Amino acid sequence: QGALGIYTSLETLLGPSSLEGWGHLGQHLNVSKLLIFILYLAVHGVLIHLGPSKLKKCIYLVLPVVILGILGIAIWAAYLASFQEALEAAQERPPMGLGGKTVAFMAAVNSSIGTWSTLLLNVCDLSRFSPTQKDQVLGQSFGIPIPFVLTLFIGMWLAGATTVAYGKAVWQIPQCFAYWHPVISVLAAILLALSSLLVNILANIISPINDLMNLAPKRFTYRGCGYVVLLLSLLVCPWWTFAGKASFVLNFLTGYAMITGAIAGVFLADYWILKKRCLDLQELYSSTGVNWKALLSVFLGAAPCMPGFINALLVHGEQENLVSPFWAHLYSGGSCLFSLGASGIAYLVLSSF
Repeated sequence: QGALGIYTSLETLLGPSSLEGWGHLGQHLNVSKLLIFILYLAVHGVLIHLGPSKLKKCIYLVLPVVILGILGIAIWAAYLASFQEALEAAQERPPMGLGGKTVAFMAAVNSSIGTWSTLLLNVCDLSRFSPTQKDQVLGQSFGIPIPFVLTLFIGMWLAGATTVAYGKAVWQIPQCFAYWHPVISVLAAILLALSSLLVNILANIISPINDLMNLAPKRFTYRGCGYVVLLLSLLVCPWWTFAGKASFVLNFLTGYAMITGAIAGVFLADYWILKKRCLDLQELYSSTGVNWKALLSVFLGAAPCMPGFINALLVHGEQENLVSPFWAHLYSGGSCLFSLGASGIAYLVLSSF
């Protein structure tokens, strides 16, 4: 989002031809956009080299910027249209592969849960720095649902208001910059880039770095794993991920929710049912090998959603589904919750043998 914001603001300031004139590398990628992505990742690399401990105090600067930014977008949306007008304009016909409104609603719920499914798995990487158990409980009780609900309503308002005013829904923050004064767009893009940069370094990137380090703790370092994560984030091709709202929801959010949900199912079944909330710390940090039952359970939990996932990748626009409606709807409407339940049950069954 930070790199996309910079690109959009420069496009508003200099004109599209000045950036696209460097050449195109694909439908949603040109040379200038790729260079901005690479430079933005390079700044991440510098901060990873410094280490998160030297940047902790910066979070107190990021939070007011994020809050004021969201408030500013809400005011702009209110200026464009009332909430009632925006809500009516935001209603769209679901993509052909989703079927009726019920499945489309479940797909929206599923993608929303998927947005937070990664936090469900890696929250311990952050909550362990909390002074007390009470602090982390209060932090998650207020710090997750309240911002989620607020951004949900502001996002709907923004999409509908821009549809009323410009005939096209804006569904991500960088797209707003195309409708603002060039100077305001550049300043907003800089604030968005800095905020996203610090949030990535202090929160988002910590979990994948820890995951890679755990593969070989004696050999892999924080900095080295951080550079690998940056490389992987480039290989994901984010310019394609954020190319369209339907592909973002059905291919990206719903796709990884299928896996994170399956992993969460194993975690929950193991901790709450098998271990009865009692963990053996010595066993937890010992070299006991690979838990093949857990891996097999994750596969079994995600497998029923795979036909729908492949269908979402291959079917575009008004094309007919390659699979039956059951498999398409199972994936789009419940990939996270279904895989969570299926993997948890599979793990309990396999652990009984």
